[in-house]
Amino acid sequence: MSEPRSNYPWSEWTDGRMWRVEQGRDFSVSPEIFVKVVRRQARAQGLKATAVCGEGAACFQFHQGDTPGERDIRLKALRQHLGR
Repeated sequence: MSEPRSNYPWSEWTDGRMWRVEQGRDFSVSPEIFVKVVRRQARAQGLKATAVCGEGAACFQFHQGDTPGERDIRLKALRQHLGR
């Protein structure tokens, strides 16, 4: 279902920035599966991750958690970053 964690630059991706990654270049599973891998990695590191996917791409951000209203703001920003 998922690729080995060592295939991804988690130390870079978990830095709190928003990331846009492409299927075929940055990951080889479906974007939906990749989003699940991102969330699993966040839990393993004691973090939270907000992630969205589209056709051939995913956007995500690792963070400590959300205060009320932050989740919606974060999702909107990620969707814009994805181009949706």
